[in-house]
Amino acid sequence: MVEIYYGDMLDGWRLTSRSRAEFRFPDWRDNDVRLRQEFTATAPWKLTSLEMKPFIENEIFYSTRNDWVEANWVTLGLSFFPSESIKVKFGYRHNRQRIRGEFITRHTLVTGINVFF
Repeated sequence: MVEIYYGDMLDGWRLTSRSRAEFRFPDWRDNDVRLRQEFTATAPWKLTSLEMKPFIENEIFYSTRNDWVEANWVTLGLSFFPSESIKVKFGYRHNRQRIRGEFITRHTLVTGINVFF
């Protein structure tokens, strides 16, 4: 996997863009390179004593082997930093995913923990 990340602030909003290339070598099909592009906007408002901030993310998955979009995730949630090096997030994800060539929709609750060092 190779990843490029960019972040900036605009009027108090944290805007990030992450580009990722995944080199996939599964046993059951041809090799693939999957490209992922994620955009996140985190609001400046701090909610509750944990200082949770609302965010919205969109991530698109593209398969170079199939030459098509495999999935699109749109996530709405809250994130906070319980310590300087840990970020916790949770929310709702509208997941459009291609299964056997057809798109399906899944509604999921998501959680995430990022550890920075």
